[in-house]
Amino acid sequence: MDKIDIINIAVHMPAILLFTVLLLMKTNEPPVYSLAILRFCVKEELAFRVLPFQFYDRTVFNSIVIGVINGMAIQYFISSMSSFSFCMNIFFGCSYAMGRLRYSFFESIQFRYYLMAFLLAKDI
Repeated sequence: MDKIDIINIAVHMPAILLFTVLLLMKTNEPPVYSLAILRFCVKEELAFRVLPFQFYDRTVFNSIVIGVINGMAIQYFISSMSSFSFCMNIFFGCSYAMGRLRYSFFESIQFRYYLMAFLLAKDI
């Protein structure tokens, strides 16, 4: 694989993650609307994918660095301290930071909201 192919796959990672979760779901009922999840997604998008790039160029390296910082912040404020959840938070942070190279503000929020809603839904 060429470096460009890996970057192309990485920028489409939010859509790939969402479709993977949808395929592996154990329930047929979609999660209900949650204003709290939507607020979190908007704040996260602004704090980690809009504001930093007002001061830095939106490059692959900078996106990965911001994604790692995003994953560590989520691990610190939300999740447990297991190493698996830490790795997953870093992965999600990097994938959404890379996806921001391709998707608009609203598309990134939609992908993140739907993924979090499906992951937080019961019986998954």
